[in-house]
Amino acid sequence: MKKLISAVSAVVIGISSFTLVSASAEKGNAAAADITMLGDSIATGYNRSGYVEHNYGELIEDYLGCNVNNLAVNGAKTGDLITQLDESGTVESIKNSDYVVISIGGNNLITDLSEFVGSFAIENDLLKDEYADETSINLLLKEDLDKLDKEKFKALGFSGQQALATQMESTLTGENSDGGTLYNDIIPDTRTILEKVHEINPDAEIVLQTVYQPFSFSKEYYASYFGNSDAPYYSYRLFISFLRGISIRTMDKYSAALTSLCTELNADGEYVRLADVYDVFASFPENYDSSEWGSCWYFTDILEAGEKRDFHPNQKGHLIIAALVLEQIGELHDTAADCLMRQVMAGVDDIENCPEKAVAAYNTVVGKLIDEPTTEPTTEDIHIEPLGVISIAQKPEKTEYAVGEEIDLSGLAVTLDYYYGTEGHRVIFDKADPSAFPNDFIVDTSDFDSSKPGTYTITVSCTEETAGEYWVINNASTFEVVVKETASGYIRGDVTGDTVVDAKDASAVLAEYARRATGADSTFDDAQIQAADVDGDTIIDAKDASKILAYYAAAATGGSPSWD
Repeated sequence: MKKLISAVSAVVIGISSFTLVSASAEKGNAAAADITMLGDSIATGYNRSGYVEHNYGELIEDYLGCNVNNLAVNGAKTGDLITQLDESGTVESIKNSDYVVISIGGNNLITDLSEFVGSFAIENDLLKDEYADETSINLLLKEDLDKLDKEKFKALGFSGQQALATQMESTLTGENSDGGTLYNDIIPDTRTILEKVHEINPDAEIVLQTVYQPFSFSKEYYASYFGNSDAPYYSYRLFISFLRGISIRTMDKYSAALTSLCTELNADGEYVRLADVYDVFASFPENYDSSEWGSCWYFTDILEAGEKRDFHPNQKGHLIIAALVLEQIGELHDTAADCLMRQVMAGVDDIENCPEKAVAAYNTVVGKLIDEPTTEPTTEDIHIEPLGVISIAQKPEKTEYAVGEEIDLSGLAVTLDYYYGTEGHRVIFDKADPSAFPNDFIVDTSDFDSSKPGTYTITVSCTEETAGEYWVINNASTFEVVVKETASGYIRGDVTGDTVVDAKDASAVLAEYARRATGADSTFDDAQIQAADVDGDTIIDAKDASKILAYYAAAATGGSPSWD
């Protein structure tokens, strides 16, 4: 059999229904084997009910007719695996294996996210009163999740929940997609893991698995748990949309980072391949409903009730992961009727929900067992995807005001973009006047103060109901209006007309003062003269320039500038 290593790196992130297990699984025999499996609970086949009947290592073992030495450890992080790669038994097993299958990284994301949200809940008094004295909670445990007060969480409102989501995303990927758990820990550790495996067996080829996005619900499940005010988790309805967006963006970045890493490592000769589990788990069956957010719900037990609800791959998930890994290994052959993969697939009773990409992978590896779906989705089957963005399509006709004028937003128009099917369409509120849709949009003018000069921010956002209905992720957009002190269009002290009072204005006033003192012609128009005479004595002189500099200095150092 061709010497080959298959390295599979899989991540499952989640909240309420996922339970971390300790890094204490029994390690396999260190004797020579055709396949060595390393990593975490994805590789062991763990789920909250125990273990799947046949994990993908067993399915691959049966397909290739080889032996498996499973050294994966439940709860392992990337750092744990790096340490394990120094153990003599692990090294010996890799040296003598044809395949090494690795699943790692998920626990890094899960624990960091849980710790952050737990701390946030404590610091912001989001726990039920009887748990107010808690100093730490683990939101991966249902008993700790139940300590959250849903009404307090809901009271955070749109901006509060969005702020939490933003901080969560920063914890995972950094503020500028260059930090956080992903870039500071997982990717560097994954590089080390791959390089160490390659060093142990330099002739090996590695198949690296992308990460799947776990927040995926069927339409019926969503309606039951989040759909209306009577649903048990309705208070979290809005936050789920933010969480799903975070998950998609994080997994997109993870996948891109793995692709980049593989390209770099393959520069001197290919030894790493990528199996795209993320793409398959995010795809839809032909009779799809895009409100389901992909098919991860099909490959996991996220829709199960109570203690059985789980983000780990179920038996169907392990079946397709096995097919995708074998597809990259490339040692495909005709299979007999008693092939374990065929037997497992024969026991699947909802095959009609299996997405086309998974069907294609299975058929490629095992031989056509499932009829390819042919039904095209109808218009009624198409639902809105949670990728909405609100933007200012057109600013109001009036954006500059004199002191005392009331704000006038005539002409303001916004656009709400969203996606359906596989193509984006701007179809909901395209260049719409928000005032015509008071139940759908909020125009916040609270920052505006016409009693004093300044630049003020106006924010346009969706109402909570609209954001929930259309799953708007980037919900707010802003524009600025300026209040100027003089009706002539110049702010007091701003003789240059750039809406900023600074040293340039003081210099211009001094130059004007010098012209007047020497009998030269003035270059200021009436508006500039009015703006330059900051002390109101009808004379433009060095005192005005001095006051302008003092005003500028106070503003530049964070003080409270004043003309008094």
